[in-house]
Amino acid sequence: MKFYKSRITKILYCIYSTMIILTSLFFAIMNVKPFFTLENINRIAIATVIPRNRDQKQTKTLENNEKENQNSEELDDSSKEEQSSEDSSIEERKNQSEHRCEKITESQFGKSGIKCDNFYIKNITGKDINFDYYLSQKPIIKIKNKKKPLVLIYHTHTTERYLDDDVKIKNYYPRSHDNSKNVIAVGEEIVKALKQNGINSIHDSTVHDYPEFTGSYSRSAKTVRDLIKKYPEIQIEIDIHRDSINEAKRGRIKPTFKTKDGKKASQIMFVSGCGINKKLGFPNWEKNLILAMNIQRVCEKYFPGFTREMYFKNVRYNQNINAGSLLIEVGSEVNTVEESKRSGRMLGKAIAIFLNQYMKQQVSKK
Repeated sequence: MKFYKSRITKILYCIYSTMIILTSLFFAIMNVKPFFTLENINRIAIATVIPRNRDQKQTKTLENNEKENQNSEELDDSSKEEQSSEDSSIEERKNQSEHRCEKITESQFGKSGIKCDNFYIKNITGKDINFDYYLSQKPIIKIKNKKKPLVLIYHTHTTERYLDDDVKIKNYYPRSHDNSKNVIAVGEEIVKALKQNGINSIHDSTVHDYPEFTGSYSRSAKTVRDLIKKYPEIQIEIDIHRDSINEAKRGRIKPTFKTKDGKKASQIMFVSGCGINKKLGFPNWEKNLILAMNIQRVCEKYFPGFTREMYFKNVRYNQNINAGSLLIEVGSEVNTVEESKRSGRMLGKAIAIFLNQYMKQQVSKK
């Protein structure tokens, strides 16, 4: 009996092997991937033989995935900011290289969202914020020596460029190391206006977004901290950027307004972070918000139409360095250099007015 069983087993094995070979040849000739591969057969066998082990492994995998998701939500905000900023930069390149959108639309922003005195705020934090209360508070600024530098202007994305009047949009790339065409040119005008109005300032032109874009905020944060150590009297640090706004129908958007003398200038946008979520590590966010709102109010008072809606979001963007850290977008990639430099001069003057008024109030209290 054992003899017959052995012979039958061998015959069945030969038939099975022959069928596998013939089937493989057939699928190879027809260029179709067979289902009954050795890998699939092993999977079926494993699923049939050890279902309990499989279920245990799946349970562990789900638990690990949940832990990974929790860890990803708890990532330091700076890495999220880098990714967000990098995505924005990639979008610029995509619009420039793939879509080649040659349409430019001028648009004036600033009349939507939550109204606070003479300006508006776009709150996308999902939190109910009493902005009027914060606007009523006084910024915390400690000025001991007016002759020392009080304001620092720097650029996390130093190569962000503006459009030249003689450059065709289809040949335009929105990054440049020419400091007469990028945000450094705007920073120069801000500092000039500050000094002309009695506020000593520093303009740092360190390139933080080249050769690598990722890590720009970490590098610029180090620059700021080093300069604060060198000049401890600095009270306000402003990261000057330029925006990029693209729409399907209107093309590239150029945020523009006309000054009192009828000249075009780039609109500016204050970006203020919210640190209600303690995971962001941003305990001084309210102080930053108070400062940003007070300066924006001065900008609108002396230059009506100058500002877009303040962008209030659950981010840090180096504003966690101290209570005087701000981020301001000046124009977009299709505003001209001259329009943006004009805005830089107005912004510098507005900040100087704010600081001079603040110092007078401090003197009167004494």
